[in-house]
This record gives sequence, structure tokens and C-alpha cells, in this order.
Amino acid sequence: MQKITQAALAEKAVSLLNEGKVQALIGWKKGEFDYDVTPALFESADEIRKGFIWNGFSSANVSKYLLRYANKFSGKILVFLKPCDSYSFNQLLTEHRIRRENVYAISVPCEGMADINKIRQIAGEGISAIDEDESSFLISTIYEDAPIRIEKRAVRLEKCLFCKGTANANFDEILSEDKNIPEGDRFLEVHRLESMTPDERYAFWQNELSRCIRCNACRDVCPACTCEKCVFDNPKSGVENKAARKSVRFLFGVIFFGNTAAERGALLDKKTRHSILRLVFLNETRVPIALGCFAHKGKAVLCER
Repeated sequence: MQKITQAALAEKAVSLLNEGKVQALIGWKKGEFDYDVTPALFESADEIRKGFIWNGFSSANVSKYLLRYANKFSGKILVFLKPCDSYSFNQLLTEHRIRRENVYAISVPCEGMADINKIRQIAGEGISAIDEDESSFLISTIYEDAPIRIEKRAVRLEKCLFCKGTANANFDEILSEDKNIPEGDRFLEVHRLESMTPDERYAFWQNELSRCIRCNACRDVCPACTCEKCVFDNPKSGVENKAARKSVRFLFGVIFFGNTAAERGALLDKKTRHSILRLVFLNETRVPIALGCFAHKGKAVLCER
């Protein structure tokens, strides 16, 4: 696979900008820490050269930012799409949420992104700087005199271990091509969940959702959530509150799942709906609430589109 460097991508973006083929770039910039890389809009060559970042932590999906910026400019906006980003990009096109003619998409290769939590498990806390070469990270901490070397393949994100493939099928330009499909069963966790009893599965999701503080960050970052008016921001819906009760957290998770699944065409069958409705309650008195686009007190509330 052709190696793509930060400098090469930055110069490519600057070239397209100077040629007038694009008017801006949605890329990544450094946050407070070396591993805190976040999507950002760059509107000039100087901004790109000074702030654009491409490294082992550029995992954030930039597709959803097209909803905000793709129609802001009279010309095209440039995005570098990793193969996994292209799935949501294609879905947004399918739903007519963005116009293909407004986007200049460049396919870039990806060998997997890093998981900072896995790095911390090896290097410990107090990370002060992270450098990287072709195959490893050099981790500097406030507790160690010498940097700690960690192989990249040992700290990949979990999703990268079960990548659907490294081919991008929707692009204006491709910088590298690699059609190798990683080994591994992507549905390993699904099989584990399916083997559970209903009570075990319910306990599993209760535990997972117990960490939810209803900040709505998952909704804001998820490329499958594109409603212009979200039910969780609608005071008339009855589910906009952010109480940290077990039932409210579970309700939020299930509605979020139900809405995105329904919008993607994965409509729930009758048996599944009844199983979910049996487990989800509006309040501690165990009053059942309908799920997703089905109804809430007789009214569809998930979106106002």
C-alpha cells in the first residue's frame, strides 16, 4: 500500500485550493494533546499548512461535517475519506442530505487508527507527547526519562481490528488502492449477544448504558443522525429531559437505536418490537413507551422533517 504522509495530503489540498477546484477542506487539526485530533474546516492554504493533521489519531469521521459546510460555499469542498468514512458519505448521498457535485472526495488508504486507552494501558498515565514512525509510536510521559516504543498494530482501535475492507468506491481521485480484506469475524460480539438469554442481554445493555450522562455527543457525532430537529431537543416530545435515571438512560439508547435503524431501512420486525417494548419503560412505575418512529402517546415524535 502506498504510504500517505501529512505533508503530501496538505500539499494536495493546497494545490486544489490554488487551482480553484475546491474552496475549503474538511480535515483534522490538533487539539490540546497530540492524541486529541479533531475535525476542522480550513479555508486557506496558510491554514492548511499550519494546522492540518494526518496521523494515527485522525480517526474522526469527517462525513457528517459536510451537512454543516457542503452548502456553505459556492464551489466544492474537499474531504479526505478513509474507507470507513465512505460508508456514511454514501449514505448521506443516498438520503439526499448532501449533493455529490458540492464535494471533491479523495480516497486515502488507512491501516488502522490508534486507541489512546490501549496506549495508556501500556505506557501509563501522564502522556506528554506522542511521535510516530511507519510502524510504531514513541510515547513520552512525565514519569519516564526515555520514550516508550509501542507497535501500532498492538494499539489499534477495536473497529479497525474488524475493518470491513480498505477499498473506497466513491471518490473523485484516489491516492492509493488496496483491496485486502482484514481477517476476523466482524460479528463476533453480535454472536455473543445472540447467545445470551433475554435477561442476560437486558443486563448487558443496562450496564453499557449506565455510563450515559445524556450529553447527546453520540447523536451529534453519529453520521446516521441527520434530523434537522431531534426529538431530544423537542420540549413537546416528553423525552427531552436529561435525568440520569436508569429508565431514562435506557429509553434514550433504545430510541436512538430504533430511529437510526429505521432510517437505514433496517425496520424492526414485530417480535423484536415487542421484545424491546417489554423492556423499556417511561418511568419507574413501569409504564410502557413505544419505540422510535412507531409512536409516543399516539404521536410520532422522532423528527419533524
